[in-house]
Amino acid sequence: MHTATTDPKAAAMNYLIPLLRLEGLVIGLAAIAAYATLEQGWTLFAILILAPDLAIAGYAFDRRVGAVAYNTTHSYLGPAAIGAISWYAGWSEATAPIAIWIAHIGLDRAIGYGLKHSSGFKHTLLSPQVLEKTPLSEPRGTGFLAIDIAARPTRPRGRPTILQTG
Repeated sequence: MHTATTDPKAAAMNYLIPLLRLEGLVIGLAAIAAYATLEQGWTLFAILILAPDLAIAGYAFDRRVGAVAYNTTHSYLGPAAIGAISWYAGWSEATAPIAIWIAHIGLDRAIGYGLKHSSGFKHTLLSPQVLEKTPLSEPRGTGFLAIDIAARPTRPRGRPTILQTG
């Protein structure tokens, strides 16, 4: 079993974490600058900047539900999709909340809050301590919505049997 400290893939990930955090900071600051040009006032910004974090309430149910809820509100896919739909529909009112949402995601990534694994809130791809403590060979939540591949049901192998009744 390889741990993150001896595995070359983990070492590469440790090298990439600062780059990914810097990227989040740049995106967050760019979104704040874009919001400033909209002249919507900073009260709206202050009210909505932490709104995506309400998804943390999903952890009250279960780690997997929490990870799915958190990842749904902390992926750029949501604001991108809503932005594309609102642009196509000509609904400019969505621009300010989308800029705030993108700023939130970027700043979260800058301070190390990446998308979550279903194994726990602190398990993200942007947390080097997770790489150091978690063996890479153990199944962890994967994918955008933290679906654990190891939890999938398996099909029996071989020829199917026909069930006969009575």
